[in-house]
Amino acid sequence: MVRNVDDLDFHLPSHAQDMLDGLQRLRSQPKLADVTLLVGGRELPCHRGLLALSSPYFHAMFAGDFAESFSARVELRDVEPAVVGQLVDFVYTGRLTITQGNVEALTRTAARLHFPSVQKVCGRYLQQQLDAANCLGICEFGEQQGLLGVAAKAWAFLRENFEAVAREDEFLQLPRERLVTCLAGDLLQVQPEQSRLEALMRWVRHDPQARAAHLPELLSLVHLDAVPRPCVQQLLASEPLIQESEACRAALSQGHDGAPPWTWWRWRAMTPTRTAGRPSARPSNTSATSRLPAAGAGSTWWAPAPASTTPWPCSATTLSQVQSQHSLHENGALVPLGDALYVTGGRWQGMEGDYHVEMEAYDTVRDTWTRHGALPRLWLYHGASTVFLDVSKWTQPSGPTQEH
Repeated sequence: MVRNVDDLDFHLPSHAQDMLDGLQRLRSQPKLADVTLLVGGRELPCHRGLLALSSPYFHAMFAGDFAESFSARVELRDVEPAVVGQLVDFVYTGRLTITQGNVEALTRTAARLHFPSVQKVCGRYLQQQLDAANCLGICEFGEQQGLLGVAAKAWAFLRENFEAVAREDEFLQLPRERLVTCLAGDLLQVQPEQSRLEALMRWVRHDPQARAAHLPELLSLVHLDAVPRPCVQQLLASEPLIQESEACRAALSQGHDGAPPWTWWRWRAMTPTRTAGRPSARPSNTSATSRLPAAGAGSTWWAPAPASTTPWPCSATTLSQVQSQHSLHENGALVPLGDALYVTGGRWQGMEGDYHVEMEAYDTVRDTWTRHGALPRLWLYHGASTVFLDVSKWTQPSGPTQEH
């Protein structure tokens, strides 16, 4: 006779895995598998329920009012048998081996048959494989397959490593439209700007008969005024592709010595003073307020004029180059405060990391940039301003409003 005892709740931790292992073994017994996938002459016995749980594609196929929902044999066309076999094994085991040889086929088939977890892990694998030799191909593949994260990270890699990418064979094989897209971005970290010019010339020389006609258009994508004059003169004197095109010669002839994009300069104004009722210019004695960093050629960021400068026009200015930033800051903001200039914007944290919005500060006295880490939130396309608070006029400490 059973005594009166407390209820016993029993849980077998291995039950779920045991069931999957058992179903995997049952696949070898056709009588216990309720559907067979036919892929390129290969037969894959499996179970509708598991396929439907793993893939919205199969769930719609087997749960809807389709012939496949009743048929014991379902044919899949235009997919590779080996890859479908890997996906079916993944359904039963939760394990998948991704290699450089199968990642593209796995990604395409997972997209076709709607295996979202496989698509995600393939995208992560592609991001980890990014290098100068393959980033252009991975970027295009990511766009084709709807892997926006992969494409975005490949574009970021291209911007930060353009010179290295442009030396690879993959760059030389780009179609014209794709090359234009690569070269047109002002966010390319090209130091100096002549690297962009050398890259497009290398692309044209790879197939001059088919590509020479595009050279005038491609030259318009380069900040030619930022290309050093000796480089321009050498092309005009020795490059047949330039000499044979009047449009190319005219474009390059307008080039002159200049500063590469994304370099920073210190602007020092001649402060106007009054002499016999008329403004005249003399060098300002003010150090911090009259010497502000400003973005150089090719950038749209400019430092505001010092507050101490009068509205009269300046008769002279001097420019001197300052230290470069540690990294590119996209879609951000710039604001001066005291003796510093603060710049914020996004950047990728290496190939393993995420997109962060970071801040750097330029010390106008020491001529140095200092990293200040990531902003607490992912603020894209944001602005910045300086707010001055006179705490002596506060009537009471700030804090939460007390309810009475």
